Amino acid sequence: MNNLIGKTLGKYRLVGKLGSGGMAEVYKAYQPGLDRFVAIKVMHEHLGQDPEFVRRFQREASTAGRLAHPNVVQILDFDQVAGIYFMVMQFINGPSLKDEFKALRQQERGFSLKAISRIFLALGSAIDYAHR
Repeated sequence: MNNLIGKTLGKYRLVGKLGSGGMAEVYKAYQPGLDRFVAIKVMHEHLGQDPEFVRRFQREASTAGRLAHPNVVQILDFDQVAGIYFMVMQFINGPSLKDEFKALRQQERGFSLKAISRIFLALGSAIDYAHR
């Protein structure tokens, strides 16, 4: 996928890349109408030509969009512009769990038992909610 930083998708201006995976790239974007930053998950362009992948991506957005829980990122929108499919999510400012883990490993440390407990309680609560 071409770098989308600086481009506009619908009403969202992409300002930075947050991550990448097998199905999509995630960008930080600005939504001027509400004067806020959001995260946008953009499906890889070549997958947008496969109706099955498009259905899976849309189903992911639709299913996650019905969830409202403090430990689940809120899905705000799903759209497509010029064959580029994307979902818009709440932007959480701060390091990812992966980044925190890397930083601790570089210091030859790990998470404290208290931190591990907090993480697993939050995760368990979100999974329990989603499955209900």
